[in-house]
Amino acid sequence: MRAWAKAGRLVAFGGWLAGSVWAATITGVTPQGEVAQVRQIAVTFSEGVVPFGDPRLPDPMTLQCEGGSPEGASRWASDRRWLHDFREALSPGVRCSLSARAGWKPAKGMLTGKTEFSFSTGGPAVVQVQPWEGARIAEDQFFMLRLNGPAAFSTVLANAWCEVEGIGERISMRIVDGDLRTDLLKARRIDAERAAQTLVVGCARPLPSATPMRLIWGKGIAAEANPKLVTSIQQVFRYEVREAFNAEFSCERERADAPCVPVRPMSVHFSAPIAREAAEKVQLVPAGGGAPIAPTFDKDDRSTSVRQLQFAPPFAEDAKFTIELPVGLQDDAGRPLSNAATFPLAVATAAAPPIAKFGSAPFGIVERSDPVLPVTLRHVQGDLRPKASAGQVRVLQPKTDADILAWYSRIARWHESQMTAKELGLPPSDWF
Repeated sequence: MRAWAKAGRLVAFGGWLAGSVWAATITGVTPQGEVAQVRQIAVTFSEGVVPFGDPRLPDPMTLQCEGGSPEGASRWASDRRWLHDFREALSPGVRCSLSARAGWKPAKGMLTGKTEFSFSTGGPAVVQVQPWEGARIAEDQFFMLRLNGPAAFSTVLANAWCEVEGIGERISMRIVDGDLRTDLLKARRIDAERAAQTLVVGCARPLPSATPMRLIWGKGIAAEANPKLVTSIQQVFRYEVREAFNAEFSCERERADAPCVPVRPMSVHFSAPIAREAAEKVQLVPAGGGAPIAPTFDKDDRSTSVRQLQFAPPFAEDAKFTIELPVGLQDDAGRPLSNAATFPLAVATAAAPPIAKFGSAPFGIVERSDPVLPVTLRHVQGDLRPKASAGQVRVLQPKTDADILAWYSRIARWHESQMTAKELGLPPSDWF
């Protein structure tokens, strides 16, 4: 009796094991849950369920969608993998269910386990944005949002906004339409097909200059086709607002609070490009009278816009000037100068700094017969001025490349250099 019972248990177990070999399950379905972009459905089985290669194989699954009737075609990719390709990506607001087709069975055995699945495209998502994230933008910037499908405008206004660093409140968003939208899309060269998927928006008020900002596509934005489906994922796009259009004067000085060195250029820098014609009208006007000084430009520069201009030296020493800009100066975006009230700007020069240098430094050729070596002196002490007596010329005859390099290094050390009396080897009585 016990032996028979044991054998019965063994037979029963063997029967269960044999049956499991011929039972197939669905091991993978994509997509599932909420997915913004859907072009294909893939169903994978645990076992081979069809004789692969027969084009007449029936579909194992039934697809039903709410919020749209997407067209597509199905196919077997292998004996274990079934695919359904949509002709176009599903728009937002579509909810689909996928279930095993009634009456369908694997080629061997049966289908077990979970056989019903679902997914949705949720609310409309931003798939592309212009300007690109991270760009520097204007204070009144417009944004081109390419969506995966139409959005309900009322929910966009309620759930999308602008944020500015340092401002503790949301800045509402406005939707741009009409002729302005048409002009903006044309300027960006967006064709009709992409324009149908593009939402043009802007912040409700100008953004502060030189400040980080964020464009928020928030949760709760509904699809136009199915308002029941809304966005559940927040998208954030970060930008930097450009600095205000301003002009800045600069020159070389012997110290921070000193006037300009008259033997070095004076410069005016603009934070944004201006038209070359406008730049040519900027003037450096001597306060004591005389012809205005015009800026200089590289003769090979053919650009139509300018961001920096220079006035070439030398200038009169201990003199006063004013920098005058053309009336109504604007940058290439039509913005007026934010610090226009500071112009005309008064500037001044100091006395030229002392100088003592060979005119042909750091390298020159001196005739051996009747040698003459020019020396430039300016504002130096009297005992350094040249005397009538002739100087001495020493002839160097380096023997090796190392000797040549050593002498060149000594010359380079002294060229355009400022040194103390101690460094020059003068006696301590001359140090102060």
